[in-house]
Amino acid sequence: MRENPLKQKLLKGQHAFGARAFEFFTPGLPQIVRSAGAEFLMLDKEHSGVGFETVKQQIALCRGIDLVPLARVPATEYHFIARLLDLGANGRHGAHGRNARAGRVHRLVHALSAARPPRLGVRSCRTR
Repeated sequence: MRENPLKQKLLKGQHAFGARAFEFFTPGLPQIVRSAGAEFLMLDKEHSGVGFETVKQQIALCRGIDLVPLARVPATEYHFIARLLDLGANGRHGAHGRNARAGRVHRLVHALSAARPPRLGVRSCRTR
């Protein structure tokens, strides 16, 4: 699995700056975002009609330019979370923010389980 410098920076309490893409998924987007100083690119599948193939291409274009690809899932379901992580996203953002504490806890537990390998969760494989 690739190193995630963004995660290390956030764990140290430092700030990270990035961009979120909703509709502008051209092949040059990661390079433009990185040239502007972004450290990550959040590819939004919740609020856009973008498909998995487009996200896969954008993630691949982030490689080699020191830009961390993240993805926002359309729903906190295993098949969405696992597929985006398998495509190479270094992290994911949950969908459908709500205020009810019980709902947040349930979605968090479900989402963490979907993103972790057996013994820690239900994800069936890990990519390298």
